[in-house]
Amino acid sequence: MADYYARARGSALESRGHLAKAAGEEFISEEELGTYDGKYIEIGKMLTPWINYLQRTNWKTRGQPPDPKTDD
Repeated sequence: MADYYARARGSALESRGHLAKAAGEEFISEEELGTYDGKYIEIGKMLTPWINYLQRTNWKTRGQPPDPKTDD
């Protein structure tokens, strides 16, 4: 599951690059670049905690009480 969120974050980063190129070629204004670039930054910041959480938890047992037999 974390892989999907990581791909989405990578796509957001890639989109920022395309936006910068579009602004450089004057297909969009600097104002539009600022607006959309900020949104992609925000998306990346929202995805990162989810990715970190999913990477450090076991998805099969997430949300279940701990098994007393395996507690140390």
